[in-house]
Amino acid sequence: MRRAAPILGCALILAPAAAAQNRQPISTSMVECAAIYGEMAGVAERRRRDAADIRLIRDGAARFAEAAADQARAEGHADAQAHLSPVYAGMARKWDGRLANPLHLFENRNWINYCRALGRDRGILD
Repeated sequence: MRRAAPILGCALILAPAAAAQNRQPISTSMVECAAIYGEMAGVAERRRRDAADIRLIRDGAARFAEAAADQARAEGHADAQAHLSPVYAGMARKWDGRLANPLHLFENRNWINYCRALGRDRGILD
């Protein structure tokens, strides 16, 4: 039973992020991934990472944003940019500084893994 407690605890921590991913339209998830990648690039800049790595992360953010617009149009939003701009602004606020917060470590990791999988599945990321 002692082994089950940590596993159950991790499941309870990760469940809210997974549920949020399942409730929102895929275009919204793509916008959230764009915001996450934007924040990751900002963290990399503040940590003085290699410029090529930063460009690669920023490119991923741009690819997610472009894919989100295509997906939003497929979801019936004729003016994808008008639909997604406020969504992106909200996601950028949500993720601003969040990757540096250890209280969000597990959920952040879950979202980053989700974005990588989504990006690879949809041909957004290499």
